[in-house]
Amino acid sequence: MNADSSTEGPSGAGLAQDLSDLAYSMEISPTPYQDVLRGGRRRRRQRRVLLAAAGTVAAAAVLGGTLGVDLSAGPARGVTVAVAPSAPAAGHSAGTAAGTPSTPPARDPMKPVTVLLAQGTSGGKTWKAWADLWPAVDQQHALQQLQAMYTVRHAAIPQLPSATQSDADRSWQPDTDTVDLYLTLDGKRLVDDSVHTSPAPGSTTLTSTRQISGDSLEGTLLGFKGGEMGSTPVLLAAVGSDAAKVVVTWQDGSTSHPAVVTAGSSPVRWFSVARKPGQSDRSIKVYDAHGKLLLTDTTWFH
Repeated sequence: MNADSSTEGPSGAGLAQDLSDLAYSMEISPTPYQDVLRGGRRRRRQRRVLLAAAGTVAAAAVLGGTLGVDLSAGPARGVTVAVAPSAPAAGHSAGTAAGTPSTPPARDPMKPVTVLLAQGTSGGKTWKAWADLWPAVDQQHALQQLQAMYTVRHAAIPQLPSATQSDADRSWQPDTDTVDLYLTLDGKRLVDDSVHTSPAPGSTTLTSTRQISGDSLEGTLLGFKGGEMGSTPVLLAAVGSDAAKVVVTWQDGSTSHPAVVTAGSSPVRWFSVARKPGQSDRSIKVYDAHGKLLLTDTTWFH
């Protein structure tokens, strides 16, 4: 994983690459000014460790366990779907989150593994948080993967530029998976998503929660663009392979317990939770399987 400093600005070639990456991944849609500022602060933090990739990622939507199949957000052709058993979410109405797949599907760099992180309701509509993981690809086929990822993402983001060889050359990294985080609302994919990289299985990059996140969770806050989620934006965040439980404590003292989800055989895990209406969070705490506190974050829902 790459890490950007929040106190030292990039220069020279690094700045040029960052600006190029930003221009490639930018989507344009009407957004309230204050929400843009708040969302921008969140997205800047994610680049310290989870590098925002210039790639584009396909969307698919199939639920496992007792949730059944979401036909309204049907999977793209050729998509491999990780069917994950469902688990009830505690605390406020964050919906039912997916668990960890017991048998990860084969890793095909041209077919993403799609996993449901969480679901709930907002304004009478059903939202779902997704992670599409595209397995690491060799440099020779990087453009082919980038173009496949572009095809479906472009359907939700018409302004998205098509993938080019220079994009592939710039964004490709060895032993690195690409993860696209996004929301659907009543089966329709929303325009604001966030593309990250994470270590592929077997890579030498260390992936404990502290190594991934440092002093604060790495992730993205979605649901601002277009205002579809109103006052209940959704956090999608990464934790390490040592994470087993996440507890969100809200201002009124209630708690939410979003599931920690593995996408395929990736060593990086993910969780998702929506803001409780009218509440900020006191803390988001991450624990390992033995109950040891790994991380406390108090910055996301303020």
